[in-house]
Amino acid sequence: MKLTKSALLYFILSVAILACKKDEYTSRDISGLKPTPVTPEPPDPTLVVFDNAESADGWDAAGGAVLNDDKKQGDHSVKATIAGGDALRMQKALATSINPNITKENGQLIFWLYVEDASRVKLSDGQIEITSSGQPDQQEYNWPTSSLGTLQTGWNKIQLDLKDAGESGGGADLGAINFFRIYMNTTDAASATAPFTMAIDAVGFVQIGGSGGGPVDTGIWESCDNLDGWDSPGNMGDYIETAGKKEGTGFIKGKIPIGSNEMRFAKLNATSFDSKVTKENGQLTFWFYVEHPELFSEIQVQISSTDNIDSYRYGWNLMDEPATGVKLNTGWNEIKLDLTRAYDSDGGADLSALRFFRIFGFTNDNATAEIPLAIDGIKFLKKPAPAPSLWESCDNLDGWDIPGNMAAFIETAGKKEGSGFIKGKIPVGDDYMRFAKQYASTFDTKVTKDNGQLAFWFYVEQPELFNEIQVQVSSTDNIDSYRYGWNLMDEPATGVKLKTGWNEIKLDLTRSYDSDGGADLSAVKYFRIFGITKDKVTAEIPVGIDGIKFQQK
Repeated sequence: MKLTKSALLYFILSVAILACKKDEYTSRDISGLKPTPVTPEPPDPTLVVFDNAESADGWDAAGGAVLNDDKKQGDHSVKATIAGGDALRMQKALATSINPNITKENGQLIFWLYVEDASRVKLSDGQIEITSSGQPDQQEYNWPTSSLGTLQTGWNKIQLDLKDAGESGGGADLGAINFFRIYMNTTDAASATAPFTMAIDAVGFVQIGGSGGGPVDTGIWESCDNLDGWDSPGNMGDYIETAGKKEGTGFIKGKIPIGSNEMRFAKLNATSFDSKVTKENGQLTFWFYVEHPELFSEIQVQISSTDNIDSYRYGWNLMDEPATGVKLNTGWNEIKLDLTRAYDSDGGADLSALRFFRIFGFTNDNATAEIPLAIDGIKFLKKPAPAPSLWESCDNLDGWDIPGNMAAFIETAGKKEGSGFIKGKIPVGDDYMRFAKQYASTFDTKVTKDNGQLAFWFYVEQPELFNEIQVQVSSTDNIDSYRYGWNLMDEPATGVKLKTGWNEIKLDLTRSYDSDGGADLSAVKYFRIFGITKDKVTAEIPVGIDGIKFQQK
């Protein structure tokens, strides 16, 4: 039978389609993975943007500033590439100043910084600057680039506290910021003719205690860019893969072979590493790739400050979701392990001197097909402190016990928090002031003695006239029992130095005196501040109080 042209074409296409049709199997090749979708951090309600780096307009940089598609937020970042030499610089002056709504005590400068090769950056000479003068060195706050710690190749999240900043030309007016600059050098070992790229994204300001876009990266512990010093079973066939890397230039890739049931990535470092976190505020984080995690009976992650991983360690079992808060999926997993949820040996690791990392696991049965595994970017994060817990707004006089001759009232002009503050005075011929309040219900401060501060605003004129100013909190109806207290006139004990005007008081609970072992911080109900002058005053002394809260240090 003779086929027509159209029938012949149909026949050929049908054969081709059938030949190409294959059974579908889950891919075990992780070298070309699409990036795991990342859920963005919720925006910080205190964030004020200086520049979102969506345009190169106004940016001045060594090598010239251009838009860059490699970004951390939005659609673009701004990058600069020098053709040679060692000077790296990026800066921008705003035509219109911004008000970040922060103080030097509670503010942070935040931005993303990209460096092409962290090993070629010298941080000892550079500086990060903000000014209200539209130019460097006048009305300026600054930080040395050495304060950035250890940069990693690629993007780095930078968060700089204003309270740690130096000053030039009188310090910046934080209500009118209009200039940003970062400059630093490449190392002497870098080629004088080799190009180098840096980039900036999402420059802004937040209040400390806000999210700031997420936890603070305290520095990379292990890049996983090479196999030096790593210990794994020989049958895992470890090697460095670059395609699909999550951090740096590559990652460590291996497998559990058919017939085996064990995996391990372990490394003992010759020198110790300071994580710059505490057990209370720290997270161990890294990227971990695994297929079919449901086949595993356990996957243990352990860190130690000795050369014996079984002593002075913290550990987590990734298969114990209720204990760790981690649920493994097939593919890349961004692991974040709270140190407060770790088990420990010998009281846990010295987090300022870590030496040993290990992750190992066992499957329920010997593998009948290879199980790919990988690890990348081991580091620590410092969780931002939670927002302060406001105990008393001081917006009204309800429940307050104040001597009648202090003539207390609510003032709105000059308030520090809420809608007003309590204002009074020590009258002529007297020597005593008091603001006290006993509450009908208890208040949970959400802090501990070790991590907590009592904070409030206190206005006083001529504090040098006082013999004592006592601040006390109690968890009973009797302010003299189960209490913590401080004498604001004892600067060595409290760290507080009063000045005429508003004072932002921050009192560490660890520096307090106590009665009956101190207050129950989950159930405080009494606050008192009182003071006695050295002599009867000959002129009124105005005093005021606002915004009483508890916060983590």
